[in-house]
Amino acid sequence: MDVNGLVFKYWLLNVMLAVMVYLAYRIAIVNTSDTGEGVSFILNVLEILLNLGFSLFYLAAMVLGSFAIFLNRFKKIRDNYFVSWLTFSGAPVLIAVMLIITIADSYHSGIMTKATIAAIAYPLITTWSFLEFRRGYLLKTKAQVNDKKDHQRPR
Repeated sequence: MDVNGLVFKYWLLNVMLAVMVYLAYRIAIVNTSDTGEGVSFILNVLEILLNLGFSLFYLAAMVLGSFAIFLNRFKKIRDNYFVSWLTFSGAPVLIAVMLIITIADSYHSGIMTKATIAAIAYPLITTWSFLEFRRGYLLKTKAQVNDKKDHQRPR
């Protein structure tokens, strides 16, 4: 598999992981129930709808942010550890920080706590994905160097 195939493989993996985090968050929201009456019930329904909208926005941001992984097709980016990591986890970390700052202003326990957990979990997952990508890329690079050495030896 060439480098482009490796980059595509990890982009696809990140998109699938983003969908899994999204589904886990949706399940967590649906399983949250408040059996209030009157105004309390209406406020709870509105909070759930707001969080469903947030989860859809976050999924779109995760998928759009994952396109930065394709920048790893360029050797300069691929060979720079920090910049390569940013292509994997830069957007998720930025979104998580923005969410945490927003929630810190108006903190209350409940569904938004689950949003914070999801926002923190995804950058951790993308960092793991990045480390696997680097391992695969370095193994591929090492194998290519060894192949070149084998072809240069006189027989």
